[in-house]
Amino acid sequence: MTTPIPCSPPFRKEDRTRDHCYIEVDGQLKEASWRYERGQAFPQDFTDTSPELDILIHDQQLSDAMSDLWKISTLMGYGSDAVVRLQGESAYPVIKLAHPKPECRQRIQKEFEVMRRLSHLGFVAKISPEPLKDEEGIFGFRLERLHKMTKEETTSRKGEIGTLVEQLHQTGYCHGDIHFCNIMKRGNEELALIDFAYAGALGELVPDHVPKYMHPTRVYQVEVDLERIGGGRFI
Repeated sequence: MTTPIPCSPPFRKEDRTRDHCYIEVDGQLKEASWRYERGQAFPQDFTDTSPELDILIHDQQLSDAMSDLWKISTLMGYGSDAVVRLQGESAYPVIKLAHPKPECRQRIQKEFEVMRRLSHLGFVAKISPEPLKDEEGIFGFRLERLHKMTKEETTSRKGEIGTLVEQLHQTGYCHGDIHFCNIMKRGNEELALIDFAYAGALGELVPDHVPKYMHPTRVYQVEVDLERIGGGRFI
């Protein structure tokens, strides 16, 4: 067995005694769980058999459509809602696949819908107009390949970012999660916003699958974005 690679951040079980995450093992998606230990994000070794950690690894059943994409792509990174994988050198070589949780799939569906509506804006990451679907509906989408920015770059270009967010608001939308990791750049140094899972039309009610702490008023408002930008809070 190859070394297991995390494919998600740690999630806390409801009883708060165990953490779990998704991992990739020999090209397969699995779920790992272990005893919660304060101050430790992941076990140092997912193959550790010590009873103190009590690591358990379970298979994850993916749909045929998602499984096929997983097999022909390689891991790039992950977030709280999805895994990001790379496949080929097409116009949209990056694949964003929802984690196998209903709420994650719902947020990825929302993200695709918002980004499709905002596709005319040059500072929004370009996506394929055709979503990735299986028998349960949309589970992901393809997008252009972008490049990460450092915190320092993001801070130095704060004025540009503020202008882009203002233009987004003028279009009638709130991003909802302005964070330095969600601002990337193209090869020509153009800025591009990503991760619209918590975005929505201003004034609309926030759906239940979006955590309350992201939008406390449960209505999409510009204040959520402005609070993130204010004071250089790219954290």
